[in-house]
Amino acid sequence: AALASTGAFLGLIQVLASWLGYRASVTVMVLLQRAAPGWSRALSGGMPPILPHPLLYGAISLLFFAVLFRLSWITGYHAAEHQVVHAIEQGDDLRPEVVKTKPRVHPRCGTNLMAAFGIFILMDRWYDAFAFVAAILTWRFFGSLLQQYVTTRPASGGQLESGLHAGRQLLERYQTGVGHHASGWRRVWNMGLLQVFFGFALFMALLFQ
Repeated sequence: AALASTGAFLGLIQVLASWLGYRASVTVMVLLQRAAPGWSRALSGGMPPILPHPLLYGAISLLFFAVLFRLSWITGYHAAEHQVVHAIEQGDDLRPEVVKTKPRVHPRCGTNLMAAFGIFILMDRWYDAFAFVAAILTWRFFGSLLQQYVTTRPASGGQLESGLHAGRQLLERYQTGVGHHASGWRRVWNMGLLQVFFGFALFMALLFQ
């Protein structure tokens, strides 16, 4: 339920960011038309300002999404999750004073995959092979930047304690389940992505029905 609600919240942020991005990009087009009509016509492809250039609209919408996501409570829990995982992997004690010193960036975070996908989509407008190479070479670098400045922020005491509780619970379950190997479907389910996607899809379906 918590993961599904996260997906629904991401859907809400996307809709809000898209609306703000559209309004802001139209405003930019109108101001540009007044200040530099030639540039405005070139950017809009001859279309009226009510239809801003897709790249301008997309870039502004992404910026709004990043700001809204950064300001949300999810980023603190995300940071706590990464810090607890770092502590577990390094064999450190799961104590607040230890865990809070760990980095918020983790190399296996799904944000890295989002970065790779975004780079490929952006570069694919020019050349497929170049887009693929660019994504392969830079996805971890840009993924780390996104983690540091967009998808995580310093966790509060309560968020850190929540992460510690989940980490201790995970270790206890691991100790009682040594030798047990989950099925492929169970492993996919445990990743949580399906639950997040379900919440996102349900929100969109209810919103646009």
